Amino acid sequence: MSNVYISLFYQIVWSTKKRYPLITKSIEEDLYTNMKLTIKNQKVHLFAIGGTYDHIHILIKMYQKQSIPELVKKVKSNSSRFINATSNSLNYFAWQEGYSVFSVSKSVVPKIKWYIENQKEHHEVHNLDEELKILYDL
Repeated sequence: MSNVYISLFYQIVWSTKKRYPLITKSIEEDLYTNMKLTIKNQKVHLFAIGGTYDHIHILIKMYQKQSIPELVKKVKSNSSRFINATSNSLNYFAWQEGYSVFSVSKSVVPKIKWYIENQKEHHEVHNLDEELKILYDL
């Protein structure tokens, strides 16, 4: 085979700086729209984006010659710059430095997509620390 074909699915999670509740209803739609555009511009397929007041989840499909660290760096920097430039909020918006990434089997993409789209309901039961322990299967 002379060509290289790569098709990988990932769930990526990161939080706001110091887990401050910075993702308010007033910025959420603009924030997600900006993040979707950045992801699209990187030629990454976005299945879902969702979160709560202090963290975000994305479900993506990546192809060859793409890097998760580069994608996360671009999404974080573009979105925080955009929110700080356009929001009337008194809070400075920033993301934490790290992130978590989980490989996802194609067969569970619909389940993970539903999970991400229903983050607010999920976090009525589990906080982010509990959620990451479940995702890490600790």
